[in-house]
Amino acid sequence: MKAATIEAKLNELRANPEAIAWPDRVRLVGSLLGGCNPARPLDGHSAELARLLAADPKWEVRMALANHLHKLSDSDFAAFTAVLSEDNNAFVKSAAERELARRRKGHNGTAKRVRGLSRMEDGITCPCHIRKVSGTAPRYKRPPCYKPLMMEVIMHSGRGNPRIAP
Repeated sequence: MKAATIEAKLNELRANPEAIAWPDRVRLVGSLLGGCNPARPLDGHSAELARLLAADPKWEVRMALANHLHKLSDSDFAAFTAVLSEDNNAFVKSAAERELARRRKGHNGTAKRVRGLSRMEDGITCPCHIRKVSGTAPRYKRPPCYKPLMMEVIMHSGRGNPRIAP
């Protein structure tokens, strides 16, 4: 969304919180946060507009914001989740809590995946497993832990997959 559009909508909502019809405010949430980059926090006007929408009188607008929380950076996510998880409306509150659980699950899964991959990389690219035969390029010899490590990766990826029998 363009900065001029964001600033115009922000000024409209500052003057009167219901200046824009609520279905348009729901669409505004989608267009504001739809292209969000989780690695970058919201800038000044976008953050202020999102704060106004988080305090909107219509629960549908707050619900739309709660459903887009996963697209926010960690700092923005924490701030908006804290506000929306204390909401009076049960739908908004449960949506914010669901997004929080989704974020926790995603972080835990990413950490496990990175830990497993780095362990496997260490086992495969360890310099002690490189041997040089005179006059040839270095050859890589599989480390002794390679086979059990590969079996662990294969079995782990097969768990929960109905097409792979145990």
